[in-house]
Amino acid sequence: MTMIASTGSEFFASSDPYLGVGLAPHVRAVTFDDTSGRMVLKTAFGDEPTLYDHATGWSDPRFVDLVSAWVGNHGVVVTTLCEQVGEICPELKAEEVRQKADQLLHELAKVQALQWWYCPDKSADVPLCHIESGSRLYYTPLVIGAVPDGAEISRFAFVQRENGKTVLENCEIGVRLVLGPDGGGLLPYIFDGPHHGSDRNPSDEEKLVYPGFWHFLWRFGFLQSRSLDSFERQSWEFHERLFHARSRSFLGQRTIGATYQFKDKVPSPPAIKAPMSADKIALPRPDDYSSDAVPGHQSLYEVMDARKSIREPGARPLTLDGLGGFLWRTVATRKHIKGVELQDLLERPVPAGGAIHEIEIYLVINRCDGLKPGIYHYQGVEHALYALPAREQVRKAILGVACNATGLGSKLPDSLIVMASRMPRLGWKYQNLCYRLSLLNAGVMMEAFYLVATEMGLSPCATGSGDSALFALATGLGVEHETAIGEFILNGPPIKKSYH
Repeated sequence: MTMIASTGSEFFASSDPYLGVGLAPHVRAVTFDDTSGRMVLKTAFGDEPTLYDHATGWSDPRFVDLVSAWVGNHGVVVTTLCEQVGEICPELKAEEVRQKADQLLHELAKVQALQWWYCPDKSADVPLCHIESGSRLYYTPLVIGAVPDGAEISRFAFVQRENGKTVLENCEIGVRLVLGPDGGGLLPYIFDGPHHGSDRNPSDEEKLVYPGFWHFLWRFGFLQSRSLDSFERQSWEFHERLFHARSRSFLGQRTIGATYQFKDKVPSPPAIKAPMSADKIALPRPDDYSSDAVPGHQSLYEVMDARKSIREPGARPLTLDGLGGFLWRTVATRKHIKGVELQDLLERPVPAGGAIHEIEIYLVINRCDGLKPGIYHYQGVEHALYALPAREQVRKAILGVACNATGLGSKLPDSLIVMASRMPRLGWKYQNLCYRLSLLNAGVMMEAFYLVATEMGLSPCATGSGDSALFALATGLGVEHETAIGEFILNGPPIKKSYH
């Protein structure tokens, strides 16, 4: 980047002449509070008539008119901004003008009032795209380095349609590039251009198509340089980084949490599912069978210390009594709570976010005294199993996946517990963290499985992966309604009753 230290505007004459700045649409007016000595933004969201005051860290009242002029339009190019700052502060030298402009924009960014935009045609009414910040921590300085050789679009970048707009995002950073109505040509330039995936920057001929746009992408974090990549960054897969970014609270990011976004649109999905078949098998409860099946009296510490994964099934199979006692102690519904919250809730021995208990339990049985091989849905409120009409090859395939995940080879486990999430139950209340919350709930459930199985003298083992498509084949349920998110092997007593 070439800089000429004579006037404020010349700092950008050779590098970013198409870079503009403005205010986010929710800023409706700009004032100055004499009491606090700070510039104040009047903001409103959507069609709300109420205006909210957001004080900035800017204390120079001379700049109120400058920023006010951006309300309701796209703002100004950065070169013009620097010229205006120089006129307001004639005592400043060129470098000081740039620093003053930088400070002003940084203060606006801290309250998420700043938008950047790109427009190569000075006569155009609408920029080709603009940048929305999703974090009060994000800011890009006015002067940054040149794009490194070999830069290419980040592997964490992706495109989606959102509210009728095309959006380019990078889950590493807290900004989004939103295409304007005339910005459709930018996507082919980014993803299909000759420079994509190469070891060079766009040629001079390529730059003429959208001058300065490659540098615009670099400025806002949408490019990566393989020569500067780190092992730590490479260890993150795209889907893992995106999931992490979307399901964690980040300053000012998307709405997250208990918003009840569907409260006035659709009824909450019922807490208790209707029976999935007419073939019901009642399960014994702990007080229904002999004391031989009742667990011992180890302390919690002793059970936790003894807990370990035992993959191989033992000589004796799982029994219906043991299975019934296990399910009763871990996931049986103790209470169906109605009319207290906006949606029906459940009480189980294990906790769950919001007491919603969206996880349904399925049993894939291979060997269990008192129960035929098959696939069953567990109805916790009845403490009963309902047999599903699943094909035999599907049942064996599900067990086979569990064998591969745990290194058992062809030796099938006695049973596999499949935890399936009814995501709409969570999505009715929570926003942008449902999948994460369901995984947390499944993890809590797995630990309960481990501890109860250990105390009962059974053989537990969580699996690291499973096949949701096979679950869909077995149940006939679409992924949007209910999907498998975790699996857990439960065998009868271990071959050798030793946990050391």
